[in-house]
Amino acid sequence: MTTYEPSMRGVTRGAVFVAVLTLILVACSGTAASPPPSASAPPASDAPIDLPTGAPPTTLSFDDLAGGLVDLDGTTVTVAGYLRISDDRAQLCGVLLESYPPQCGAVTFRVIGEVPADVIDGLETTTGDDVSKAWWGTVQISGLVAADGGDGSPTVTIDAIELVEGL
Repeated sequence: MTTYEPSMRGVTRGAVFVAVLTLILVACSGTAASPPPSASAPPASDAPIDLPTGAPPTTLSFDDLAGGLVDLDGTTVTVAGYLRISDDRAQLCGVLLESYPPQCGAVTFRVIGEVPADVIDGLETTTGDDVSKAWWGTVQISGLVAADGGDGSPTVTIDAIELVEGL
């Protein structure tokens, strides 16, 4: 009596065949076409849609804020980024460098206004006497954007600020 032992080459060919067959079946299955709109549906309007004035703003990424600075100048936005505070100066940045304490990457916004104590308490901070005091962490800020905040750097004036998990 002979025993059959499959070779690796045979097993590999079988696995490839099954994978290709699965891809073909998935590609051919498609989805059913959606039914045509009902005749009783009203025609689309070309009139602008008025959003409710109390609608929460969409949270921008830091890159969207920095890239659209000219268009966003003078508007109130909500943006997520890294807050870094040192030497009585707060900055919002898109990248924190891995130094200690961390420094902001290339583009920064000066943050104007009071950062509440509960937000500061939730930030990471330096330890030790040989390092200048600094705080940092991820936040979401709603506030007024100014492309030129007086000293040549863009600013965000805080309306609301809260801690957020990661970016």
